[in-house]
Parts: sequence; C-alpha cells; structure tokens
Amino acid sequence: MEAETKLARRERTAKKTQQQGGIPKILAGNRASKAQASAGAMRSTLDDKVQAAQAAVDAADARVRQDEHINLVLPDPDVPRGRRIAELYDADRMAAC
Repeated sequence: MEAETKLARRERTAKKTQQQGGIPKILAGNRASKAQASAGAMRSTLDDKVQAAQAAVDAADARVRQDEHINLVLPDPDVPRGRRIAELYDADRMAAC
C-alpha cells in the first residue's frame, strides 16, 4: 500500500509539472520514461517480496501439527494429593490439575 501511495504521489507531481508547462516536452518525456522504469522496478521488487513472504507462510503452515490430543509425561512433583500445581485450559472446557 505504501508503494502504491508513493507511485500515485509521483504521478500527481508529474501531471502537475506537465500542466504548468515548466519543462520542455523532450525533457518531460525522458523523465516520464525513467519514472515508468523506476515504478516497474519497484513493483517487481515488491512482488518478489510478497511471493517470498507467502512462501514463508506456506512453509510455516506446513510445519504446524494438527494433533487433536497431546499427551505429556511429567515426573512426579512430590506434592500432597489434592494440591493444585497447574491449571490447563481448553477452548471447550476448563480442567484443573
């Protein structure tokens, strides 16, 4: 979004300068072609960054396990029975250990 805003701002400035007639047509054409090349390079770079970010998200998503149950084997805490040492919460129900 920032890049698109920047490109739109550049375009408005170019149009305003062209309307004021402050520079010769040949120079304006040269500036326009350089601006188009710069904008194209910026878009290409941003597209590459978006693709790389999407690939990273896809790779991270592939590493996420979809286990329905998780089993933990913990050592004996050696505390009196009935004493609460941890609370585990589930989205559907609450369980205390």
